[in-house]
Amino acid sequence: TVLSPDGTSCLGCVYVFPPSATFLAKSTVVPIGDDQWADVDAAIYFWARPSQLKTGMDERLPAALRGWFGQQWKLAKAVYVTNEAFERQVALIAGTDLTLKFELLGPGKPGKYLAFG
Repeated sequence: TVLSPDGTSCLGCVYVFPPSATFLAKSTVVPIGDDQWADVDAAIYFWARPSQLKTGMDERLPAALRGWFGQQWKLAKAVYVTNEAFERQVALIAGTDLTLKFELLGPGKPGKYLAFG
């Protein structure tokens, strides 16, 4: 859970999965380029509460996560995943220096999930 600095409010959430997680292993992974799914350190999903969008939390969160996962967790090849239906989040991630690396098609899941790294 992403908490406010005083720890009293939920601002959003972050999920970190190994690429071998069951739901990811059942997905069809389509590489966009030469990257290999087996080289991915972690698949990271995140969201900010709708009430926090006006504060720009959804814009600040990816940068904070990238620094934290890179420096504290030492994840060199993490991917940040979102569903194509979440157009705002797709645009935010695509607006960084991250590039689309994989498309994930989960059985019974709507749309494509886009993994940026």
